[in-house]
Amino acid sequence: MMRLLTITLITLLFFSCSKEEPTSMTDPIDMEPVVEVLLLKEVRLNDLLYSSYTYNTDSTVLQSIDYSNVNGLPRFIKDYTYEGNSIETKVTYSNTGELNSTIKITEVNDTELLEEFFDNQGELVIFNTYTIGDDCGFSNILSADSFGNLLPSTRVEYIDENCSAIHYSQYGDDPEYIRWEYTRNDKFDPFNITKHPLLRVEGQKMVTKLVRKTQAGSISTNLSYDTEIEYNEFDFPIKDTRTYGDGDISMFTYEYY
Repeated sequence: MMRLLTITLITLLFFSCSKEEPTSMTDPIDMEPVVEVLLLKEVRLNDLLYSSYTYNTDSTVLQSIDYSNVNGLPRFIKDYTYEGNSIETKVTYSNTGELNSTIKITEVNDTELLEEFFDNQGELVIFNTYTIGDDCGFSNILSADSFGNLLPSTRVEYIDENCSAIHYSQYGDDPEYIRWEYTRNDKFDPFNITKHPLLRVEGQKMVTKLVRKTQAGSISTNLSYDTEIEYNEFDFPIKDTRTYGDGDISMFTYEYY
């Protein structure tokens, strides 16, 4: 049975009363509707485990596990630590417990986030700087390696209220770029709750179509797909069947606490 995290927002009413009149209860019409929020427990890809999640009491992710798409066995374990304006993720190999890498995300200010990737020796490898644009999230990502060499940067253009977007990825001023087109509907994206709180954007809904193309318009058929999604009574997806341009079909299923 799914365990529901129930959030009830109640309008507080202030009123006066005499000694002869008892305090009355809040009228039900002054209460906001109850919103059921499901916590993603596990995802399966073609019936094999793909990822699983456990949570802290405040619904932030405590640990996640990534599984092999060949045999469904655990590959990487990610442990999350929250401190001040930073979130740190330790990535370890599931079979040995050895450290693979560390990821640290820091809120620099109201409009900028810094994401740093460290190797198993604690050496900085790559860092990304996110510029927060509007209610849909970041508008730019600037990437570089530890030597300051620029990596492909990303500019994001949002095109509707569900945060459908076009991502343009390119090297510096190079006129050639890769274009990712995300079409979203108005349903919940269960992966939102699993994202770092600093990167979580509730306005970004479920992706129903993804197209990857070059500036010249050539489409990557192995990465571009349309999807058919089935939902439960709370409008959370339970089955996501993706048909790729090259004919491959992948089925994702979702289970919640």
